[in-house]
Amino acid sequence: MIVSDAIKAAAVLMNDPNQVTWTNQVLLGVALQAYEELSNDLVAHGFRLFKEITSAPLLVTAGRTTIDNPPNDLFVPISLEERNVGDAAYTSMEEKVWEPSVTPSTSLKLWSFRQNAIQLIGASVDKEVRMKYIANNIGTITNENSTLNITNGAGLLGAKIASLAATHLAKNPKDGIAKEVVYRSRLTTYIQIELGNQQGKPVRRLPYRVPKLRSV
Repeated sequence: MIVSDAIKAAAVLMNDPNQVTWTNQVLLGVALQAYEELSNDLVAHGFRLFKEITSAPLLVTAGRTTIDNPPNDLFVPISLEERNVGDAAYTSMEEKVWEPSVTPSTSLKLWSFRQNAIQLIGASVDKEVRMKYIANNIGTITNENSTLNITNGAGLLGAKIASLAATHLAKNPKDGIAKEVVYRSRLTTYIQIELGNQQGKPVRRLPYRVPKLRSV
């Protein structure tokens, strides 16, 4: 599924099928929030959207306090190890809530994860870092042409986009609630079909609990 397909579905629900007002550019930011909430809803209903991965060596040049090119599918890091460039063996690094202010040495030693980025204290020489992390298994949204691995999910994500757009962009909470009802109905149907397919059994109605919504 391409993100623009979901945005198009949202525009249709917003009575703007030609996207005169609700363009891809206008709705892309809302699509990011909608995608996050949809992912949370699917995980809450038993879908496996994440996987554990060990990265290839990541170069951290001398003096750098972040990893310049982290994995594109990084959701949250689990652990980090470091080594000198060209060495075979890695040494474990220690996670901190906040990286201390210290004079850089030949080792990175410490790391933290803040503001969706890995923070380091820096080293006086180039280092290679290997990361074990939780990866997003269904894709990430970087632009309107991003691909998401959600089978037949354009209408589902589109309904969530429309709900958030009506509430927060159009400032029409009543319409937002109406479109949220559409989203919940489509979510229930999607869960029934997909879990039925995964189990190889006839579709049966599943118990449904409404997750708490988080505002934009």
